[in-house]
Amino acid sequence: LYEKDLELQYEQLYHHVDELCRLNQQEKMFNELKITLEHYFSTKTAELQADYNIQKHLKNFDPFWRHFHHKINLISKIFTTLDRGFFLHDNPTDSLVTLSFSIFSKCLSSNMPLVNSIVDYVLMLIEDIRNGKNYDIEHISTFSRMLIEVQLYNKHFETIFIEKTKIYYSKESQRNISLPISEFLKHVVSRINLEENVISSLISQSSLLKLNQTVKWESFGRHFSVNLKKGFFKLLDDLQEDDLKLVYFLALQVRNGEETLTSNLCSYIKTRVNDMMGQPSTQLDYQAIIIKNMMIFFSNVVHNILPWFNDAANICKQAQLSFTNVFNIKPVKFCEYLAKFIDFEMRRIDNINDEYFNEFIPTFIDFLKSIHNKENFLLKYKILLADRLLDQKCSSIECEKRLLDKIKEEIGTEFTSKIDGMFRDIYGSHELSLRFNKTQPNRALESSLLILSQGFWPTYEFSKFNLPSCISTRIEEYKKFYLTKDKSLRELYWPLSLGNCLITIYFHRVLIVTLYLIGNERARC
Repeated sequence: LYEKDLELQYEQLYHHVDELCRLNQQEKMFNELKITLEHYFSTKTAELQADYNIQKHLKNFDPFWRHFHHKINLISKIFTTLDRGFFLHDNPTDSLVTLSFSIFSKCLSSNMPLVNSIVDYVLMLIEDIRNGKNYDIEHISTFSRMLIEVQLYNKHFETIFIEKTKIYYSKESQRNISLPISEFLKHVVSRINLEENVISSLISQSSLLKLNQTVKWESFGRHFSVNLKKGFFKLLDDLQEDDLKLVYFLALQVRNGEETLTSNLCSYIKTRVNDMMGQPSTQLDYQAIIIKNMMIFFSNVVHNILPWFNDAANICKQAQLSFTNVFNIKPVKFCEYLAKFIDFEMRRIDNINDEYFNEFIPTFIDFLKSIHNKENFLLKYKILLADRLLDQKCSSIECEKRLLDKIKEEIGTEFTSKIDGMFRDIYGSHELSLRFNKTQPNRALESSLLILSQGFWPTYEFSKFNLPSCISTRIEEYKKFYLTKDKSLRELYWPLSLGNCLITIYFHRVLIVTLYLIGNERARC
């Protein structure tokens, strides 16, 4: 113990101990050994306490602890016979090593100023690490291992360590609360990495959970909601993938974190949809533009943001519910805008294989699913569809039918039977018109007449006005033709205000132009 060189006498000491055990001197040896250890540890702790600058002295603690371990292991080997016999069978202490640590623990416990100095020193070193100063991991580990081995860690170190950690990160989070959210998130993650990769290696495994919970709660969990409110919406608007993934990662680290994140995401959805619905009507077809922007927003949430939140089941469910709720705040207005959007797009899509057509249909169906009273939409949709069909401004009947099929898949055929009737009227009328035109001698006037079944189509007003004689004659001729083809004896009514006429104008004027204009279509440079 006192660093005397006894290397040549170790084997002799071992045999001497073995001989004493055979002479039944175990208890006497045990008592003398215990007294020697108590004297040694009391002397060492007194030396530490007597030093006028104990923290400076503690810097040189490593050699003492390594020497202590070495000597205890050496003594354990010398007293192997005593260890195997007396300690196992006749003594409550299970080994000489355990006895040594127990005596050292009692010596330290009886000298609380020294214990407090050791604890304060270790806490100071850990705070230096947190403040970015250089550190010696092995040096700090020496103290933490000592406190664990002498069974003073839980009683004298752990509680104050966790409390100091709590205070440290509480103050830091208050200082950092004004940081931009992106910078704040990166700082918090760096702190978590420091604690998990460095500080955790310096403490007992039993403290890891408490340390982890304390660091995460104090560094950001306590102010998680506040930090989200100051910059979360902008992260979502800008689709900041890395930062949003960090937000989700941190949300999972604290109690109620996912619920707070979900609540803020739902608030974001409600705010942005309401903002779009409240935009002033300064543009032509503004309703269609609003819905188009809303579909882009919806797609960003579903296909970007939610996957960055790991497509968490509850977050996805609440996000969809938020869309549903906000769409139904003003259901009539939303249905009108959605129908206007469909009208706007269907007037310009002329190919069922159009890429954009096939892209917007799934999102449109998602919107349709969210509407509680789908009859509101169908009413607006039916009126605008009728206008497209009658004005012959729908670019593709096949596209219209494809869209209707998707609507039927969602809401059922019982709500769309009248719309199906409208399409049957269009197809049947075109066939009749072709056959009728073939019977007319005056081919200069071609006509396309539509037979609309009452009850399928919207109700139209019947206006009376003068018609050119050629058109009046053509109407009478069609009546006769129709009666020969339709045996149901249906009566025809003529809402002439729905009709339109294509007029070809021939320009008869004498013009004087330059020679250049005669043979060139573009102006000279």
